[in-house]
Amino acid sequence: MSTVTFNGIRLSDADSNSGWGNFNASGPSPAAEPQLKYQGTSAVNKKVTSTTSRSGVRYTHGSATNMANGNYPLWVCKMKVGDAGDLNGTYGCEAAIGSGTSAYYSYNLAGSGANNDQYSSGYSSQGGLAEGYIIAAINPNVAQWREGTSGNPSLSAVDFFAVAAQFVTGGAKSENVACDAIDLGVGLNYGGTGFTFADGVDTDQGNSNNRWGFACKNGSVISLRGLHHLGAGGSISGTDSSTCIFVDGYHGTGDAGIKIDLSSAGSVLTLAGTYTGLGRQYGSDDTRPDLNVTGTNGTLELSGTFENFRHIELTQSVTVSGSLGFSDLVQSGASLSGARLLPNSAAGIAACSDVDFTGLINCKIIQAGSGHAFEITAPGTYGLSGLNFSGFGASESDSAAIYNNSGGAVTLNISGGNTPTIRNGTGASTIVNNAVSVTLENIFPGTRIKVYRQSDNVELAGVESSGATFTAGLEAGQGVIFRLIALGRRFTEFDLTVPANDTTIPVSQQLDRVYENG
Repeated sequence: MSTVTFNGIRLSDADSNSGWGNFNASGPSPAAEPQLKYQGTSAVNKKVTSTTSRSGVRYTHGSATNMANGNYPLWVCKMKVGDAGDLNGTYGCEAAIGSGTSAYYSYNLAGSGANNDQYSSGYSSQGGLAEGYIIAAINPNVAQWREGTSGNPSLSAVDFFAVAAQFVTGGAKSENVACDAIDLGVGLNYGGTGFTFADGVDTDQGNSNNRWGFACKNGSVISLRGLHHLGAGGSISGTDSSTCIFVDGYHGTGDAGIKIDLSSAGSVLTLAGTYTGLGRQYGSDDTRPDLNVTGTNGTLELSGTFENFRHIELTQSVTVSGSLGFSDLVQSGASLSGARLLPNSAAGIAACSDVDFTGLINCKIIQAGSGHAFEITAPGTYGLSGLNFSGFGASESDSAAIYNNSGGAVTLNISGGNTPTIRNGTGASTIVNNAVSVTLENIFPGTRIKVYRQSDNVELAGVESSGATFTAGLEAGQGVIFRLIALGRRFTEFDLTVPANDTTIPVSQQLDRVYENG
């Protein structure tokens, strides 16, 4: 098992009510009690019956934390409502963070009015435990998630946290709204041997004294929040085959994902599981996870499936045989062989602009949305080996497979794959050489065989056969006409769209008609 540490700070474990008070509520002060706990021995709770506004508990630490510079970008809010079935359907649960009791931002964590789909369907337990806690990673710097603003919050001096609820009937007979440990941070750091993402769950959710909320498990699926840094400060080794999801939420671009440091020669990693991002692009903010690799002394094999990632950055110490779904890929000399790539960038934008075709072999490149797969920025000749493109737009469209933005002449020599569509930028031109071997069998000796292009009837190849087979090198995707004349009488003609790979076609020569021109 690898060693896992929390990359952040805990301001309160909520095991006592020191620093806690009422939020938009009157009556007795909240108490730290065990019945609604998620972390440690207690959680701070209060009975709330309000049906006209949201009421709950708040925490003031007494010393401010700077959340404006990225050191602690996320507050992992942990909130529970004991009678969640009675919550207001539009704005049932509120979280608030700011610099004081009259200076904070508010967030809707359960209700149809929420700014993020994860919370719009109502109260949703994210902890994966029977305690039924909402766990939400909130970056207060992202303006679009804020449901409201009170006063003038300063994110360089954060010292106020609150949770609240509003009900339909408000019939609670005992404490029903609770908040547990106040944690600010980046994510989890991993080091040592025997790594799997289950180590994060065992250290986070599996230890009741921790339960920061960055790694939780429900059944066999691991829910990850924040950044999970493998090899932080030292070597790491192991093979992970977990099923992991990076949950959507109120975080920002670059706040979630996997960071891998291969600076140590002892770092030998294989990620063979399924890693899925549940976020998406929200205007200028993107909640999908990133995969960032640094260092070249260790090794990393990506044989698993990475779905719906935003940015993937590799190094020359990385080999890829699995599946990568991304909007932006930095290859940096990595070797991709037998991989499946699903680029999805903006229209007219290439998902990968540092492509090294010598390290890209026998891969399937499938358009997963819009934009180009690759951008070529320097004139020259490039060999494409075993690359099969599908789902891309026509040549010269803003979703063609390859964007020649070199400003000059590019030649693509295709071997063992199909012909990509091309968009040429200003001053650029592209020649594609893709000779697919088409073999005709069962040819009558002495047959004259000619091949014509369908579009203009121009002859491409021709020969008088001396054996039972005929082979021509033709461009994949091109429409051609084969004409076979045997002994001046046996005339056979058929059309063919040249396939992506070498092919053999049995021919049955018939006495269709006499070929008058002999």
